[in-house]
Amino acid sequence: MMLKAGYIKRKPMNISSINNINDLLFKFAPINLEQMDEVSFFKRIDTKYLFHQKYLIELLKEMPDNYRLLKINGSGIQTYSTTYYDTLKFDMYHQHHNGLRKRYKVRTRNYLNSNQFFLEVKVKNNKGITSKKRIEFDNPNSFQLQEDSNFLKKRTPFLPVNLTETLRNEFLRITLVNLNNPERITIDWQLSYENLKNGSEIEMEHVCVLEIKRSLNTKNNVLDELLKKHQIHPGKFSKYCIGVAQLEPNLKNNRFKRVFHQLRKKEIIN
Repeated sequence: MMLKAGYIKRKPMNISSINNINDLLFKFAPINLEQMDEVSFFKRIDTKYLFHQKYLIELLKEMPDNYRLLKINGSGIQTYSTTYYDTLKFDMYHQHHNGLRKRYKVRTRNYLNSNQFFLEVKVKNNKGITSKKRIEFDNPNSFQLQEDSNFLKKRTPFLPVNLTETLRNEFLRITLVNLNNPERITIDWQLSYENLKNGSEIEMEHVCVLEIKRSLNTKNNVLDELLKKHQIHPGKFSKYCIGVAQLEPNLKNNRFKRVFHQLRKKEIIN
């Protein structure tokens, strides 16, 4: 399956908002990719928080003393482009929707700032532990899923020949690394989606997804208290499933209606 080239046609971003965020990011001590790899971990507990983008600046103001900022080519804001794969019947989407304790995500991810491209498999097991495995490829424009069939066969119950491109997702990301504990924070915003089957698109420009990625033995810390202070509470949000639920309306989506209700209640989406 050849990867489709191109990017989502998104609305122009608010330049003043980006500048305000960049001004705050200058206050963080930097860390590069090599240094971050020293504290990376692929078996972890993930906790997600959803909030309106207008609170992002307030959070960043109170975090510099405890975290270092990933910078690539001088930028603390990274651009990601992800292509998700699924079966024609959306089996991986339904695994998540139906609450299976063990579920899979297969995707390619293009890290545009660092010019890296990976095939990735994420697995969440029945204990709530997420693991991620990936392999790097040189050319995203000519990538075919069958290029490493053994990688997928070893890590998923799905045959590459039965998988097809379903969804493209793009977003901006800030990555922060805790100075004292094995913990990474990612903050994603300016989410946009494209259905790769029919070309329909949607943007969720006000949604911020903060994810705390901790090793199994790391305890709560100052960030948890900061989030409570701003009345930002843990929530469930799968970028893939939320995108599919919006752009494939004929699929069952009852499990995600609560997420959409919470987003509307907080005035994050209309």
